[in-house]
Amino acid sequence: MLHQIRDKVLTTKKNKDMKTTIEKKVEGFENAIISENEESWFVDLRTGLGEAEYSKCDFTLDQAIEDQINWKME
Repeated sequence: MLHQIRDKVLTTKKNKDMKTTIEKKVEGFENAIISENEESWFVDLRTGLGEAEYSKCDFTLDQAIEDQINWKME
């Protein structure tokens, strides 16, 4: 499954850490919230599981999203 990344980003402040929200369409999860800071990706598919954090050292953005999709499907 391929996901498209859009160039538009929004900056938000949460827990004293600057996070950037990435407007990204995730097929089947149209309300998903994807964000990042310098060290991590944050993926919230809005399924009730909450926001998952993925280290940028270990995951690309697409890998983080796929991991959450696969976890939800299990």
